[in-house]
Amino acid sequence: MTDIVLHDALGLITQVAVDTRRVWADTPRLIDPANLGPAMPSASGICRASRLTTTLFVLPLGLVVWLAARVGTTHAASPPASSSAEVWAVEMAFREAVQLWADEGFEALWERGLWASRYRISREVFVRGMRHRVVKPTCCWDQIHAVRVHPQATDEAFVEAQVGIDVKTLGTTVRRRMIMYLRQEEGVWRVTLEDFLTKPEDAQSGLRAPW
Repeated sequence: MTDIVLHDALGLITQVAVDTRRVWADTPRLIDPANLGPAMPSASGICRASRLTTTLFVLPLGLVVWLAARVGTTHAASPPASSSAEVWAVEMAFREAVQLWADEGFEALWERGLWASRYRISREVFVRGMRHRVVKPTCCWDQIHAVRVHPQATDEAFVEAQVGIDVKTLGTTVRRRMIMYLRQEEGVWRVTLEDFLTKPEDAQSGLRAPW
């Protein structure tokens, strides 16, 4: 879009320059070289030439101001491409992990866990603990809302989101705020398995899993 506008603006400036040159060429000079006497210039021609000359100076100045504002706005509104890609990768890892939880793919979810988490919690213990949870993410459009990624370093981030939770004991769905920690290990964003065993945290509603 910017390239098109810039091209049109430059074309307009060129056209005004051509018209200005032509109008001034058609306007009689104050001294007529043929008669060596004063000439009578056309008032309308001079006025038109003056207006075009003013426009020729104003247009480039306006174009420069517009481009400067455009560049400043673009840099302010658009984060670096690499930063956006990393934030998206973290969010996708979080969404995929929550979906595995909703689908009860607990063994696959354990594989997504941090190495330290898998060292502390064996596959069997994790799967058993998740099966005993009285909650799981709901399906479809109400599953995840308002995701925010909070990078802590190049390889660490917290993900904050509102997650729709089905409560088996109540037969209802509630929305809970969850914050989970992810870290990148060998190019893969991995989740903290303990978060899935304990969050959302609400002991009074019996949402905490036994493990």
